[in-house]
Parts: sequence; C-alpha cells; structure tokens
Amino acid sequence: MDFIPSHPIPVKVGDCVGLYYPHNENSGTEKPANVDTEKKPQSILNFDGQDDYISLPPSSSGGAITIEAWVYLKNASHNWQRVVDFGNGPNKDNIILAWSGTTGKMALNTRSGGAETQIVTDEVFPNKKWVHVVGVNDGNGNAHIYWNGELKASGNNLVCPSNITRNNQYIGRSNWDSDGYFIGKITEVRIWNKARTQDEITQYIDHRLTGKEEGLMAYYPLNGDASDSTSNKNHGTIHGGTWTQENLEFLEPLKGTEKPANVDREQNPQSVLNFDGQDDYIEIQEPFENNRYFTISLWINPAILNSNFRGFIGKQEEAYRQPGMWVGPSGNELHYDSYDTSGQRYFSILNNFFESKDKWVHIAWVKENTEYKIYRNGELFAMEPAPTNFYTTNTNYWLGRVDNFFQGKITEVRIWNKARTQDEITQDMNHRLTGKEEGLMAYYSLNGDASDSTSNNNHGTIHGGTWTQENLEFLERLKANI
Repeated sequence: MDFIPSHPIPVKVGDCVGLYYPHNENSGTEKPANVDTEKKPQSILNFDGQDDYISLPPSSSGGAITIEAWVYLKNASHNWQRVVDFGNGPNKDNIILAWSGTTGKMALNTRSGGAETQIVTDEVFPNKKWVHVVGVNDGNGNAHIYWNGELKASGNNLVCPSNITRNNQYIGRSNWDSDGYFIGKITEVRIWNKARTQDEITQYIDHRLTGKEEGLMAYYPLNGDASDSTSNKNHGTIHGGTWTQENLEFLEPLKGTEKPANVDREQNPQSVLNFDGQDDYIEIQEPFENNRYFTISLWINPAILNSNFRGFIGKQEEAYRQPGMWVGPSGNELHYDSYDTSGQRYFSILNNFFESKDKWVHIAWVKENTEYKIYRNGELFAMEPAPTNFYTTNTNYWLGRVDNFFQGKITEVRIWNKARTQDEITQDMNHRLTGKEEGLMAYYSLNGDASDSTSNNNHGTIHGGTWTQENLEFLERLKANI
C-alpha cells in the first residue's frame, strides 16, 4: 500500500455534500426493544487472511459517514488488513477502516482523489477478542475511532468523502493488491450516512437492528449471508470464508414472528449449505420422540446422480441403520432404508424420483403405523410396508451423510413426531417455520447455521460444508417482527 503519513495531511475542508441515498423511507425507532434473550448459536463468517472477502455493489455517497462492526481479529499485525475499503482502486477516493501497516493500531483513512488524511489509535488492537469498532467522519473535518463505545482516537482535519460512485467496495479486503486480507471474524457491519454520537453508538452496540433505523445506508448482520437488511438492498457477495456457529453473548438477536403466513415474498439471497460428497456433514442428537410415527421432510439439490449411493439423512450403526435416505446410484432413484427393533429390514429403491441434477426437490417421508408414504414436491410418489416399531438409538443422527456422503445442497430439514397428512405437507413446504408448530421435534432451516429452531434446542454441529447465497424461489421466508 502507498505510504500513509502518521500525521493527517492538512486539507481544506469546505462545505460537503451529503449522501446520494436518502434516509430509509420507513424510519423506525432507534432502539429495537423486541429482542430474544435466549442465546442460541448464531452464524459467524470467518476470514482466512488469504483470499476471503465480501464485495458490495457500487453506491454513490459522500459527506458524513459512520462505519461500525463487531470484529474478532486473530493477528493485528497482519499488514494493512481492512474492516472496509470503499473506493475505485488504489488511492482513488477511498474510505478505509483498517489496521495501520503492521503496527496493530487502527486507522480511519479518508481520501479525496489522491489527497489522504487519517487518524490512528495510540493503542494496539487486542488479538482474539470480540471488539466493537466504529469509525466516524462528520464531513466537516472531525473524525473519531471508538472501541466498545470508548473513544480511542480523534482528529479535526480529515478530508470530506467526495460525493461520487465507488465501484470497488469491500469488507475484509483492500483496494491495494499488496495489502493483507482480514484474518478473523466479522459480524454486524453497519454503514450510516451521518456522524453518529458516542451515545448513539453505545445505545445500539449489543442489539441486532431492524434495517429501518434513520440514516442507516447499509446493514450486513452477516448471520448466514451477506444480504443488506435496509430497503436499499445493496446485497453483498461472499468470496470464500467459512461459516461457524457461536453464542454471541454480546449481541441480542431480534425475535421472529410466530405466524408462518406472514412471509416476505421478496426473494433476497438466502444461505444454503453445500456438501462436497467427501467429508461434509452435520451431526445432531437422535431426534425421534417415539418409534411408531415420524415425518422427515427436506429440500435437497443433488449435484451428482450417477455415482454410487449418496446418503443425505440417517445414521449407520454397527448392526442396523436408523431411518435414512440416499440418492440412488443409477441416476434417478431415491433409496430409503430402515429396520425394526428385531433387525428386520424395510427398504426400497424408487426409480425415476429425481428428474435431473442441480434441481431442487422437496421430499417428505411419512411413517404411519405399518405404512410408509413418500412424497415428491407434495405429490404422493410411493406407498411401501413399514415396521410397527422402527429401530433407533439414543445416540446421534446425521444430515449430509449415512454410510457415505451427499454431494449437493440441503435446506429446511424438519423432523416430526407424527405422520403428517398430504395437506399438512403441502401447506408449509414453501414456507419457513417458526419452530413452534405442533409435533415438530427438530427444525434446521440451514439458513446460515445448523441451529434447531424448536424449543428442544437440538442444535447441530457442522463438519465441513460451504455456505453460498441463493435466491430460493420455492421458499418464502418469515418477516422479522419489527
């Protein structure tokens, strides 16, 4: 990166135009009081420091700006790594929140054309600790850096950000190829078109937002995807990175509505877990409440249909198998397998079930008394004999593998303690659930993490897998109750 002086370069600061984006149309209250105090695992994006970053779409902005995020930095001396860098390439009207060289100190740097100014903290940033960071430029020369709500640096001669379109906008990456990529974790990235006060910053510091707060230009919770929760819809694109689950004790999530009919029909990108067919899977505790009835339903998208069995849900025990399903080896079959408590096997291979690879299909497997029913996209596909009592164990259960591994995508895994009817299946197969539906024993929306949305809290552990973003046209997601 070009040398940046340790003292800000004097720049004449005159009148400064505001942001091109207007305030969000439906401005709401500034403090979301409706929060869920129960801490469930939330998704966190990990950046490897090699090539992971998020790109944002171009936007026109200038004048006052506030940048804030929660970050967990693994190595503060990693050269010039960024929280954000908005610009048009190196030294072209950049707005930067970063770490200054290899010093471990944080810098807020603003450039107008090639003229650059910055403020730098005196303190070295702590490694391996969650810290809330904020950079403020008020457009009149005044600038501040805050950590966890405390002022760490200030200056009074920063250049005003020019009101232009910036095409190269990054989270976790620099506009300079020689600079390091961010190494650690980032969540709750918020970009405001105003200079936020210290009181405003601390008021919001430990809450998710609604996306409708006044002056909020872009909001990336990074809780499973890189979508922008404001009405501006400046959704990001994730390049690399891995999602993990973490109990964020410092951050209160917003509650969701309990009404599955209240859905957002606008298809924003949603997170989908990809399984590589080699060693990716999710481990959960055995979810069956009884061994007489169940309904297992999920959406899957096989990436391969012509190579071996590909188990996508179930468990291979030493002697028998818990109820499980596979993509068959000849290109279009669905294979299911189960045992009764005495070891008798109940299985079948259903031909012509899958139409093609890379296509989403909804599967529902219902056990009622001594009969299995298999539904494809809500239509009854097959009826087969079932054991009176199926074999299961109080151990664990797998998604994405059985005796081998699934290659493709999985979402919306639901396990019920009852035999659902065809009407019940079709009624909610295209909707996210609340987790409070009667008879629902485990619910993994897999929209960024493997948490169980039911009160059973049978949260999964992800082993491998990569998250991508996709417009799931078949699936309407619940609105947040705001």
